[in-house]
Amino acid sequence: MKRGVIIYIADSNNLAEDFDFQKALTNIDYQGDEMGIVSAKEGYFDVQEALYSMVIKGCGRVSMIVAQAETKDRLKRLTPPVHLLGY
Repeated sequence: MKRGVIIYIADSNNLAEDFDFQKALTNIDYQGDEMGIVSAKEGYFDVQEALYSMVIKGCGRVSMIVAQAETKDRLKRLTPPVHLLGY
């Protein structure tokens, strides 16, 4: 069963214009089979939309973390993973 990770970006309205979302996903210290970003600029609109997408993609376990941009391609995790779905 696949594991999904939703990354909610805090204060995403103030991200740099050249912020690299895809590179930031690979640089974060918590990984899953399916990764999704919730932000005002790119990715999913809200957590519910991201969770629904993960379920459709076959994820049986989904967690969420809150992160903040450190540089143009790196996210800093602000919270431990929060279990949203699965066992």
